[in-house]
Amino acid sequence: MLYYRGSQKVEINKEEIFPENYESKLLLSGINVSPNNRYYDLGNQPAGNGTIKVEYKDSNDSRAVFAPYRVSLYVECVLQ
Repeated sequence: MLYYRGSQKVEINKEEIFPENYESKLLLSGINVSPNNRYYDLGNQPAGNGTIKVEYKDSNDSRAVFAPYRVSLYVECVLQ
């Protein structure tokens, strides 16, 4: 469902990381990818106040009729 229907905008500390309507399928990884390589590396993005804003949009698509589904976002943060 997410592959065909999902898009989002992601901001960290009010800095746009992924623009509005960024296709969710571009952030997916399959089970053939090592867990250590499944993250989208943002480099040394400062944690700032730790605010992450996600605007997820489900859009109609004839290839995937709507049914309830879950979208998860996993974030790794190192605090000093």
